[in-house]
Amino acid sequence: MYQRIISELRATPTKFHYTFNLRDVSKVFQGILMTKPVSVSTETAFTKLWVNETLRVFHDRLVTEDDVQWFTDLVMELTTGMFKSAVTKDELFGDNKVMFGDLLKLEVNRNYEEIL
Repeated sequence: MYQRIISELRATPTKFHYTFNLRDVSKVFQGILMTKPVSVSTETAFTKLWVNETLRVFHDRLVTEDDVQWFTDLVMELTTGMFKSAVTKDELFGDNKVMFGDLLKLEVNRNYEEIL
């Protein structure tokens, strides 16, 4: 994903903040590593977690509808091609967008899990 983003979403005068670097990749991995095996026990759950983290890191910076559409198409291409996942576009980007967080429980040892 990172290689495609840096080659196809270049910074321009109107999109000067499109400067992506390896720090962004590390933020995706940091988000993935915040989970525990209990909350991500299936391949589908892991795919949703990866999508959530890439949305949080890369998608949130996109400003045009064309770029957002390009990104969602890239996510779907990678989830079906690399992850071999059967997650649909509606599951990820529909009315109930995929979200992860640790807000559901007020315990000391909160778990970063999917918010349904």
